[in-house]
Amino acid sequence: MNIADILDPGCVRAHIHANDRDEALSSIAGLLASVERLRSVSSPDRIGSALTERERIGSTGFGNGIAIPHCRLEGADGFATGLVTLDNPIDFGAVDDRPVDVLAFVAGPSDRPREHVALLSVVARAFRNQDFCASLREAANDTALLTIIRSALAESALPALPLAPPTARKLIHVFVSNEELFERVLQSFQAEESISSLVIETIPSREYMAHIPLLAGFWDSADQLFSRMIMAVVREELVNATIRQIEYACGDISGRDDLLVTVTDVIYSTGSLDGSA
Repeated sequence: MNIADILDPGCVRAHIHANDRDEALSSIAGLLASVERLRSVSSPDRIGSALTERERIGSTGFGNGIAIPHCRLEGADGFATGLVTLDNPIDFGAVDDRPVDVLAFVAGPSDRPREHVALLSVVARAFRNQDFCASLREAANDTALLTIIRSALAESALPALPLAPPTARKLIHVFVSNEELFERVLQSFQAEESISSLVIETIPSREYMAHIPLLAGFWDSADQLFSRMIMAVVREELVNATIRQIEYACGDISGRDDLLVTVTDVIYSTGSLDGSA
């Protein structure tokens, strides 16, 4: 599945007006209702309710004036995406409390959550490119906005989702001690369709060593340091791409002291951890 294939030109609008989040979601629902792939659920009210219900779980405004409203629709024939910019920023309950003026949106079948998550991760990753975000805000009209998005697609800023059958596999460990980086790293795995992945709560060894009599006094055991490990089994041909995506989100890994990535061979594997998907 390629984002270019599910981007509907009719769902790309520049400088629309909305007084608040509900009005913005209503406008988005109206655009999505006209998409062929959502014909079986084409009621704007139904789509609007699904978008609103998703926002009740937690705001899709993830910072820097960007939001990615999305919903899962029972009976939908496929995915649809679009993007609107607002003439005036609105409160969206974003994690950084910044008003939102750029909204990319996704709607898709309720029975394909893995593809939905991968799609959201790819879109979110694209918005970490500040030049791309600035160009969206500067687009004067619908045509200019669509041209910018299509150019980004052509330049692989919004890459296709790799959905080929798995072959040889590798095991990737990512140790993260920076809470701000954790979400970005996790999205890198979703975007590259890992075979199976886990997040493990970990404890830095210094917290144990602080209790060893010989080493007591070197560390304060009261300091609760952030520590997580992501383990993922990925197709061998996706290893380099996954590491590139981590570096895209976090910068040069070799220059960091809060992120460690290791890759090992998987001698034998069978089964999956994706039954809940």
